[in-house]
Amino acid sequence: MVKLLSTSPLKESRASDSKGLKLRHSVFLFGLLLVAAQLAVDHGATIAFSTAYTGNWGISEQSTLTAANGTTSTSTASTSTTTTSTTNNDNDLQKQVLSLQQQLDSALKKEANSQRELESVKQQLEKLGKLEKLPAGTASSTSANGANGAIAAVDKSKFPFARPPAKREFQEPYDRVVVATKIHGPHQFLLIRQMLCLFTFAYNNRMKYDVIVFTTDPLPEEDVKHLQDLGAPAKVSVVLDSPGLHEMIDNLDPHRKKRFLDRCGANKTTDLDWFSNCWEHSGITSRLAYNWQAEFRSLHVWNHPAMMPYKYMMWLDSDAFAGEIWTRDPIAYFIENDLVMFFDNFGQGTTRGALQENRERFEQAFNKTIRNVRIHEGHLAADPGVGAIQQIHGFFHITNLEWFRTEPVMKWMRILIGEEFLTRRFCDQMAVTGATAVLAPERSWDMRSHAIKLNVFHNSRWDGKEQTKGHFKRYWNEQGGKDKFPPEAATTCTIAAAQ
Repeated sequence: MVKLLSTSPLKESRASDSKGLKLRHSVFLFGLLLVAAQLAVDHGATIAFSTAYTGNWGISEQSTLTAANGTTSTSTASTSTTTTSTTNNDNDLQKQVLSLQQQLDSALKKEANSQRELESVKQQLEKLGKLEKLPAGTASSTSANGANGAIAAVDKSKFPFARPPAKREFQEPYDRVVVATKIHGPHQFLLIRQMLCLFTFAYNNRMKYDVIVFTTDPLPEEDVKHLQDLGAPAKVSVVLDSPGLHEMIDNLDPHRKKRFLDRCGANKTTDLDWFSNCWEHSGITSRLAYNWQAEFRSLHVWNHPAMMPYKYMMWLDSDAFAGEIWTRDPIAYFIENDLVMFFDNFGQGTTRGALQENRERFEQAFNKTIRNVRIHEGHLAADPGVGAIQQIHGFFHITNLEWFRTEPVMKWMRILIGEEFLTRRFCDQMAVTGATAVLAPERSWDMRSHAIKLNVFHNSRWDGKEQTKGHFKRYWNEQGGKDKFPPEAATTCTIAAAQ
């Protein structure tokens, strides 16, 4: 039996991509190494493999074979060249390995992508079935340019509540998963372009989850096409989230409409646009465009027609930027632990200014009130009573959509909004915190408590916690940020938004 250790598990492609599946050079290299191993075994050698894989970015891959007599054979493959040197005295083995390498080089130069050639490689792998399969997540380390599914180690002394890494971390994607975000319109294109490009390099070029970009004002077709190109190979859809401000106002019942117009100091609907500022009960004004995203995410996103095919949602704000390649798969961890909420940060704002209103809404929705919401042993906890409530940070979290669509949760969302319209007072953070803290605190987990540290940049903080040394452009250009991504990211991603 030959044991194989690798930092890059062979990931099977989706069944839906089986026709015309592009032949990846990593598959050929794996086949090459396995065939070489079998030939060596046939000649009496004992083989151990150690592979360092730098990812599907056109960077070289290197593997070392160590024979029983201590001699080594090193093979390096890239998208343009393949070089083999071997000190093995068996000329037969050398000739057959070189022949296989020539086949690999020829296929790579042709960018072979036929199903027939892929099946040929699969047949070679099947013939070597006595070799042990690659274990999931066997990577012991990862470099900045070499994260291709390597799973970061977990120190149980620092993270006592962390579960073992999910079995399918960075393996085949799960079904019915969507990544969602929102902008208001074309003036925020630079944000979403930057976010999507970094997120793709950090994570989604491996998992290929569908992406939905909600927007209130339509984007030009060329901008939509650009986002789809940046998000490839994942499917990217740009979806309108509103029929328009004036139509929404005019569809309110007369009482709510008058209440809203009075709050905004307007006599009629056409006096307002998305950039109008309206008074809040706290005595401040707030822009309607911002208030709409808060209400949309509180009440409407869960059952939006575009979201109905999906069961799980990763929400990532359009101004939340991946700061490095992800070495943990938060979606796999979320799904395998059967969570309803998995959040990157907690304690973003409190509800001190709305204690009485909160009390009434909690009692009406849940027949109880809560206070002292906190993280306990890695999950949410709350005490009965009335008090200010710390909230889950809304910029980055993963949710179970089917759970949020249940009637007890949706009842809470409807009661929370009540007769208000376009107010930030009862925002998405309060919506998800109230529901999870009351109905499923043990299934609502904090990422950091479970050793998942992804370093997402938002409002000059990493994961909403540590203060950064300046804005993102400075991090990217002056503090080594671009070096934590493959070289292609620096030429593909336009880093124009400072934030």
